[in-house]
Amino acid sequence: MAFIRDNADAPQLDVPAIAAAHHISVSYLHRLFQLEGNGATVAGFLQRQRLARARRDLADPLNQRVPVRVIAAQRGFSHAAAFSRAFRDAYGMTPTDYRRKSSRPFQVGAINSELELPA
Repeated sequence: MAFIRDNADAPQLDVPAIAAAHHISVSYLHRLFQLEGNGATVAGFLQRQRLARARRDLADPLNQRVPVRVIAAQRGFSHAAAFSRAFRDAYGMTPTDYRRKSSRPFQVGAINSELELPA
């Protein structure tokens, strides 16, 4: 899992590339994930890593002028439309909507619960 975390931004990283980097078969990699992945699939874990990083980038005021498609590409997504669908499925809103909501100023003492993910 550390290898995936360390290399998640590489667009060429996929399940076969992960298996090849560890000199194991794809089926063995899947078996390892079944045993140690807390129910996650290899591809699912990789996508969650990429989405979490993109989400963080979208909320960062320093990235406010960086287009969503560029953030998606920097985080390993080769297609902006696929990124938008995956983001919406994971977080319940489009990347653009998330960026807009995360950039609203916080009121003192208020909790922005709209941006929290369910446990």
